[in-house]
Amino acid sequence: MSSKLDNTEIEDKANSLLNDTLSELFRSKNFKMIKHESGRREIGIDFFYQIVDREESVDEFIFLNQNKGKNAVVKSKKNADVISYPLTSLRHPISWYNKISEPFVFTLCDIVSNKIYYYFIQNDDTILNRIREQKNKKVKSFQIYIPKDNILNEENFDKFLDEISTAKIKQIEKLHGNLFESHKSDYSIFKKETEGLHTIDKLNYIIEKFECIKVIPKNILSEILYHTFGENTYLNDMSISTNNEEFYNTIKDFDVNRRRKTYKILSGHTFVDKQEEKIKSIVSFFRINAIEHIYFRGRILKEGNRFCIHNLFLSGTCNCERCTFERLDIRKTENLLKLNRPEYSSYEKLRKAYTSFLFGNVEQSIDIYRNENKNKNPITYLIAKLNLLELKQLSESSFYFDDEIKKKFKDIDDKSEEKFILDKAQHFLDIYKTLKDFRFVYRNIVYIDNLLFELQKTWLRDRKGGWTSNTQLLELQSNFLRIHNFFKFNFVLLNQYNEYEQLCRKILEGILIIYTLRNPDYEKYEFDFKILEMWMFYVKSEDAAFLLNKYEIKSIKIQSSNLILGQFKIYIDNLIKSVNNLKRNKDKYRLVQKISNIIQNIVIIISKVEIDKESLNILFSKLLKFIKINKIERLSLVSDLMKVVSEKEDIISKENLFELIKLGVDDNVRISNFSFLAKLYFEKATSEEIIDIIKGINDVSNIEDIDFSKKDNYFKYWYGLSFLDDELQNTIKQKVCKELENNFNSELYSTAVVLDTIVPRLGDQLLEKFIEGIPNLSKERDAFGSPENYRLDQAINIFFKLGFSLKKLEKYIDYNVSSKKNYYDWLVHLDTFDYSKFNPYWLIGNNLKYYINTFKKSKPLLDYLKEYLKSDYDNEIGKFYLENLVD
Repeated sequence: MSSKLDNTEIEDKANSLLNDTLSELFRSKNFKMIKHESGRREIGIDFFYQIVDREESVDEFIFLNQNKGKNAVVKSKKNADVISYPLTSLRHPISWYNKISEPFVFTLCDIVSNKIYYYFIQNDDTILNRIREQKNKKVKSFQIYIPKDNILNEENFDKFLDEISTAKIKQIEKLHGNLFESHKSDYSIFKKETEGLHTIDKLNYIIEKFECIKVIPKNILSEILYHTFGENTYLNDMSISTNNEEFYNTIKDFDVNRRRKTYKILSGHTFVDKQEEKIKSIVSFFRINAIEHIYFRGRILKEGNRFCIHNLFLSGTCNCERCTFERLDIRKTENLLKLNRPEYSSYEKLRKAYTSFLFGNVEQSIDIYRNENKNKNPITYLIAKLNLLELKQLSESSFYFDDEIKKKFKDIDDKSEEKFILDKAQHFLDIYKTLKDFRFVYRNIVYIDNLLFELQKTWLRDRKGGWTSNTQLLELQSNFLRIHNFFKFNFVLLNQYNEYEQLCRKILEGILIIYTLRNPDYEKYEFDFKILEMWMFYVKSEDAAFLLNKYEIKSIKIQSSNLILGQFKIYIDNLIKSVNNLKRNKDKYRLVQKISNIIQNIVIIISKVEIDKESLNILFSKLLKFIKINKIERLSLVSDLMKVVSEKEDIISKENLFELIKLGVDDNVRISNFSFLAKLYFEKATSEEIIDIIKGINDVSNIEDIDFSKKDNYFKYWYGLSFLDDELQNTIKQKVCKELENNFNSELYSTAVVLDTIVPRLGDQLLEKFIEGIPNLSKERDAFGSPENYRLDQAINIFFKLGFSLKKLEKYIDYNVSSKKNYYDWLVHLDTFDYSKFNPYWLIGNNLKYYINTFKKSKPLLDYLKEYLKSDYDNEIGKFYLENLVD
């Protein structure tokens, strides 16, 4: 009797059933489904599905899912048309219905009958009232009712797709439709309250009026400028246009002394009190709001009608808590967060609370937010409360908050603050509404989605030889800068959530598309630091790797490479000096996870960026040093360093390869693809250095003392033996043969043959012994339960390499599970195989030169591939065919 499945096994089977079914159904519609683990199970989301047009690789849509499995036949309620399913948490349906911008489907898998039932909660108009009822009753659970006919299959799939479309429309209307209902900010107050003021004081008034809000959304700022400086003043992507000559001339008269870092009016006049301080504040305001030019649209001026505001911008190093954190100077950040200066302004307190959250000091963050003066600084108070409410929601759906922290949220209500805003800060109402419930992020996701779709169409046209002239790059850059700066300089915590990561991923994808375009508008595009910084801090490393692969990015060019690579050195140096601080804070999951993702992104970027040999090896050496002294397992990212090795094998230094090998040998650190690492080193090293490393790997003082019975070490050093002198190679060959005769070892034999230490003939005793050891997996799988017949694979490798006839291996075709027999039948009988049973993907794993040489000689194989690619072109198979089988 088979044992009962546990919950993990039921979940695995349910997930496999769902993903296999969806993949097949989307394939039938000529779509490709890309599955992602959502990483958001705490709010009830298991999977994030990306649906792509199979032929043109264009994103069509995405949807989210929570999947449940049941190891029993699922039945509807008696005399009912629905299947009832209990949810233990009320917050999940609240999030699904009210918070998520993308379509969401709940699925229930009957793993006994292999049926999948689906339910689109966002399309159920009864949900809102039912949630309210549960809240009023103070019941935390929730019951959902799945129509019994909602079975995910081919017959219902069109209906399933229609429901996705309906859910998308409903969520857009729900989350964005009421953005400015009821009340709206009246910006005419800026005209009334700045009447008669000098331009400098008008701008300063706008800045001070919004307190801690240093970056104002484009549409709102444009309206404020309109009321303050006249009806022909408005904001473009990264510039101001105006007919107000006084406004234009005042800005044009600003001057900066870069050496002294002071500001003045060129004419030397003093128009307002604290003039230099105000000009400095105005220039900073322009910089962080991504305003780089001002255009005068009135009469033609002698000196021109455009002024470059960006020439006033000064660069420098800020040593506040947030900026040190963003330089990865964890040591300095921790010390600054311990300070408690009474002279801190409200803005500085907000900045400290924001950084405390980033650092994982949630309790400190909460205490600062709670103490903001509501009447003295109404806008700062409202931002603090919004951040508190976000933390409160996070605490309800996360296990990272202990009970003591959760208690701090008990008296924080989430009632609307609209009346208070209308009384105290009505000009802030529109911004407040855009921030509530992530609306600011969602609105920009929709905007970026549309822009991304247009870019994907441009990309496809470009690949087919056309080109399109447009302003998509400027739109993408300006939109990103404003969104990024809005959160960064206003200290709004929304940029630390998955929705913002999703937005940044879309922006990165747009930039990567632009980078791949080969038309006059984009062919000179180079990555700037802001985009790389966004990538590092806010894009999941696995998403970045996926996008690089999707758009076949082999290398990337960067602007001001010396400055950017210098910044990367600072990042890694700061991590090195902060090792003890990281160790002390290793239990702060969010902090460690964020640092881990940043390091992985740094490595990905270094592996792709066009870089000189010296800079690469300096950065690699620093990363290696950090990994050596780091004491947190989640930050020991040795496997990521191998990405740099594989991408930069031509310029990686022998010394760095040696240090990485030593890390694997001396510290017993597992390094994936160690044989490739060793191969690169052996090809750069001297004979003496090779001997030393082989002795180190085998822990012997004399290379002739290697113990060939240790199977785990073969792949690490064997290639290096081929670089030794003939006499030493011959000695090793004799020792290997003796070991095989006395104590036959299939791994030793296969390694020695494949790497040319011994060259057998057909019929040799050792070869016969090797073949006789091929296991019969048709009756019983190997000890690990794998259907793969690795010994047969090794034997076929040897036969292909040495050009032996494969007839000798015919009987072993039946030594496999039924699903693998056709594969081995094809390899053994290339020219006589029944190609109606052929799977072209069998080619992909067999790309060694001796396989390729044999494939090229097989007319039936080549004829089949030509017809296959004519009738049903496949990019992957086509690429293999063109790169390997066509001379």
